[in-house]
Amino acid sequence: MASSDVDLMEATVKHLTSVKKERTRFYGAVFLPDGKLLVSDKANCRLLLFEDDFFYIQEFKLPDAPYDITIGSNQKIYVLMFKNKLLKCEIDGDDFNILETYDVANGTVSIQTYNDQLVTCCSEAVKILDLEGKEVQSFKKSNCKSELVVSTKLKRFYLITDHGEVSGRKLSDGNEVFNFTNPALTSISSIALDRNDNVYATSYDSKKLFQISKNRRKHRVLLEKFEKVNKPDTIVFHPSKDMFIIFASEDFDVYQF
Repeated sequence: MASSDVDLMEATVKHLTSVKKERTRFYGAVFLPDGKLLVSDKANCRLLLFEDDFFYIQEFKLPDAPYDITIGSNQKIYVLMFKNKLLKCEIDGDDFNILETYDVANGTVSIQTYNDQLVTCCSEAVKILDLEGKEVQSFKKSNCKSELVVSTKLKRFYLITDHGEVSGRKLSDGNEVFNFTNPALTSISSIALDRNDNVYATSYDSKKLFQISKNRRKHRVLLEKFEKVNKPDTIVFHPSKDMFIIFASEDFDVYQF
C-alpha cells in the first residue's frame, strides 16, 4: 500500500532504530531536502548531521547555544539561538555558512515554516516573520508554553497551554479552533503534526504518545512506551514519509507506520 493510502489513525507503528549520542542536549531537529537529519545540541553549541539512515556524519560548531531549526521555502536553514538571535544558514559541502544574523523577540525558542514566512513563538506572543527576519504579524498569547507546530494546509498553529491542553489557532487572527485535553496527558512536553494534520502529543509524566485526529473526533494512545527514550522532549515528523522521531537529551527513537 502506498504511503499516501495509509490511514494513520488506524495504522500500527514499528520501531526502526535508536541512536545515542552521549554528553549532548538535543533540542530541535529538521529533515533536510536530501533526507538527512539536522539536530541542535544545546549543550555543546553545535548542530549534528545524520544520514537518512541515522548514521552520524559530522558536527557544525555555532557561536552560541542553538534551540530550534527549520528550513525556509528558500531552502535556507534557520536556527534559533540563545540570546534572541536567528541565523540564516546554508550547508555547502562540509561547510556550514552563516549568511545573516537577525534579532528576535525575547524568549523565542521555537520556529516553523509557513509558505514564504517563518512562525516563531516567544515568551509573550506568536510572531510571523518574513524570510529576512522582519516581523509581519503578531498574536499575543498567555498561559502557553513556547513550543509550536504549524499546519500549512489548515493555516493553523498549535500550542501547549499551561493547563495541559493542545490548542490550535488560526494563523489569520490567532483565534482558537481546536482544543484537546485528556486526564492521562499531563505535563505535555512536545507536539507534532503528520502529513494528514493529525496531532501528536507526549508528556514527561505519562511517557506515552497520543494521536489525535485533526477534527478531534478520534484519539488513541499510539505508543504505551518508547523503545529507549525515557524522558521525551521533542517529536519530529519526516516531511514525506510516515516516519517520526522521539528525542530525549542524549537519545532518539525512530518509528514508522
